[in-house]
Amino acid sequence: MFTVPGTYKFKMYDSYGDGPNGGSFSVLKAASGTWTLGSTGGPATVLSWTHNTLHSQYATGTGSNEDGLVIENLGSTPTTWAFRMTDTYGDGANGNAYIIEEAPAGTWNGNVGPAGTYVGGINDGLGPAFSWGTNNGDFSDWVEIVLQPNKELRMVFDTCSNYCYESGMEYGEIAQTSGLTWVGPDIHNNVITNTGFEPNAYGIRIESCDMI
Repeated sequence: MFTVPGTYKFKMYDSYGDGPNGGSFSVLKAASGTWTLGSTGGPATVLSWTHNTLHSQYATGTGSNEDGLVIENLGSTPTTWAFRMTDTYGDGANGNAYIIEEAPAGTWNGNVGPAGTYVGGINDGLGPAFSWGTNNGDFSDWVEIVLQPNKELRMVFDTCSNYCYESGMEYGEIAQTSGLTWVGPDIHNNVITNTGFEPNAYGIRIESCDMI
């Protein structure tokens, strides 16, 4: 993940020297904070999206969110959520795909509401692929998405191609490390007061200050 402004160059190579053999390489760009570096363990508590029981073996369709599961962040700080696609038979996605959409909190009422903004996907051609060789075909790699305050996420069964009833999603919130805690003096209304953090420190008051 690149966050420093600049010009980056990418090239695709093949170790055998006979070209990509049908493979492809994509570079994605999004607003700062959309993605975080992936974690190997995933969320501490893994939840299942069991909507796949609503699909028959050969059902097809797109844009499915029948049970209307919505993840909201009504707090004041960002939260990080992880998602992975599962397959009950253990042979990968079978051409099925999921996407994750974002919208302002309150956009969706259950499964009712407009399409949101794409922020991630699995086996959709942009996010990580999920084949029979991925984790023994049981589940995809985790995709982590940062949910900003006053926003909400939903999972959408974007492509239902074959054996749709085998496909599902697991998700959970990634625990955030504790933020830095200020252990210095109290600073309020231009007054810096020693609050006992350092017995040899003194307070100071700043007056008639045009700039600092």
